[in-house]
Amino acid sequence: MPCIYFMIIINSCSQYTLDPCLSEPCSNNAIQCHPILESDNVVFRCTCRPGFTGHRCETNINDCEGIICSKNNTHCVDGLNSFDCQCKPNFIRNSDGLCVEQNPCNSSPCHINATCYNLKGGQYRCMCPPTYTGIRCDEDIDECAIFPSICRNGGTCVNEIGSYRCYCASGWIGLTCAKAIDYCLSQPCNQNGTCINDINGFQCRCLSSYTGNVCQYDIDECLSNPCMNNGTCFNYYGNFHCKCSTGYFGKLCENSSLECQRLQQANLPIKCNDPNLCIVNDTEKLKQIKQLSTYSCRTEQDRILDRYFTCINQQTFDQCHCPS
Repeated sequence: MPCIYFMIIINSCSQYTLDPCLSEPCSNNAIQCHPILESDNVVFRCTCRPGFTGHRCETNINDCEGIICSKNNTHCVDGLNSFDCQCKPNFIRNSDGLCVEQNPCNSSPCHINATCYNLKGGQYRCMCPPTYTGIRCDEDIDECAIFPSICRNGGTCVNEIGSYRCYCASGWIGLTCAKAIDYCLSQPCNQNGTCINDINGFQCRCLSSYTGNVCQYDIDECLSNPCMNNGTCFNYYGNFHCKCSTGYFGKLCENSSLECQRLQQANLPIKCNDPNLCIVNDTEKLKQIKQLSTYSCRTEQDRILDRYFTCINQQTFDQCHCPS
């Protein structure tokens, strides 16, 4: 006996099955699912929305089929029951509505201080600064690991972001500790002392009248009693002066009167009281003699001492007159 199923007459109730549309077999939000009889079997049929096709409405209809986009660098993009002529990949529409090749460098893909180069096909390349690496130049280079001897003369290398730093040993300066410090540039030595530069500092070679690490102290030369023949020493800054006893001269009072030496060498019974006042054959001293023209000497009788002056008897002592 035939049965009625969803208004469909089937031959036998034994052929009855569940409604195939209960499982929602239609895709893409189909309009409706219909159960139908095919060869005594109940099946379903989907009524698709515009733009879709297929037994289950699973296929998007290619609306671009047969469509040619007229503008350069464009292609057809399928939509839902529609299409659009859009710019090809790596192209962008400008203000004139034209599709021009997109410059990937405009988005600043490279790390700061790196240089971006636009390549064909929307590609780019980053040129890294010396201290960075990687596709985008965003990886710091550890210079201390790559160049373990970059800091010279015992310097210590410390890596920093985008750079490195050398902590130099004493006596060295510079980016890589390659330059010795010139401690003499500041002219530390006083009183015209000579500065001698050294790795660990400097030394001052002082003039004879000064001492100290920078020649800052005056040497009291009088402490060593430099004045001879009972001369009196006077110290002053950077030098000293000897005030000589009567009959002596020279920086250290080391010289005696030339005439006294002559009288003594001649074994004459004469005692010279002020021999510095009359010196023979000495131009400098003769100039001084003109200011003090005589000196006294003791003798037993009148004598002509030499051709330069005469000793005149005056009771207990004689007076020697120097030539004019």
